Amino acid sequence: MRVIDLLALLADYNQNTAVQMQSGETVANIERFELSTVLESDHLTLIPKAGGHPHRLWELRVLLDRTELRPRYVYLQTPTGPVPAFGFQQRKAALVIN
Repeated sequence: MRVIDLLALLADYNQNTAVQMQSGETVANIERFELSTVLESDHLTLIPKAGGHPHRLWELRVLLDRTELRPRYVYLQTPTGPVPAFGFQQRKAALVIN
């Protein structure tokens, strides 16, 4: 999934909704993102953080909604390495990107 696809999927949700990510078997808050290029494919990898408060949807949109980031593919950092993001789940406490 590309950044622009993720932003489009999340557009209809309340902007104050918490957003987290799936990191292996655990749900984690998002610390930051890293940019990379693998085999001529531009990636944006979300990096988890231990503890803290989750970002709100509006904060994630501010971070990711930039022209140069929109065509990049979204990956999630896990203990075994980055894995592609395929969507999200609406859970009780937050939207979880997985």
